[in-house]
Amino acid sequence: MFRPHFSIGFGLFVGYPIAYPVVYGYPTYVYGAYPAEPDVATTEPPPVGSYGGVSLDITPDDATVSVDGTYVGTVRDFTSTHQPLTLTPGRHHIELQAPDREPLAFDVDIVAGEVIPYQGAMQPS
Repeated sequence: MFRPHFSIGFGLFVGYPIAYPVVYGYPTYVYGAYPAEPDVATTEPPPVGSYGGVSLDITPDDATVSVDGTYVGTVRDFTSTHQPLTLTPGRHHIELQAPDREPLAFDVDIVAGEVIPYQGAMQPS
């Protein structure tokens, strides 16, 4: 069960980071792990356990998700029943946008091996 740790406002709650609950295998894409224009011959995936993630339980689930200004998918792609949004360790800026809703933006500090759950609802505009 999700237990909020503190509120960021506008209906967004942050829970305690937890270890990856399910082994998903190597993610097909880890945001921040590859250079902008990768050299296919030299690009290797980061070692397992060297990335963390964010799990989103946000309404509406069709809101777009951008990390550090780059579109990565929709909220429904990164729910607790799917693979979390996998990120390299460090601070990332996450933005959510949906039609007829106020944009939602927050910073998150990713720790390797942990998934941070976010739960809430975007406010109507």
